[in-house]
Amino acid sequence: MKSIVIVAGGTGGHISPGVALAEVLTELKEKIGYENLYLYSLVRNKNNPDLEQAPCPVLWH
Repeated sequence: MKSIVIVAGGTGGHISPGVALAEVLTELKEKIGYENLYLYSLVRNKNNPDLEQAPCPVLWH
């Protein structure tokens, strides 16, 4: 089982590109051949609007 985890730090400068990458990877899922895609971020970012619209589950630290 191949999984991809995108780590998106504590600021918008890391979160927005992480979400954008997740969107592209979602479109390429069959070509790349992964089973799971996750974004990983800090709990303090739970209300970040970019993460609320992420195309994959968000894991919190």
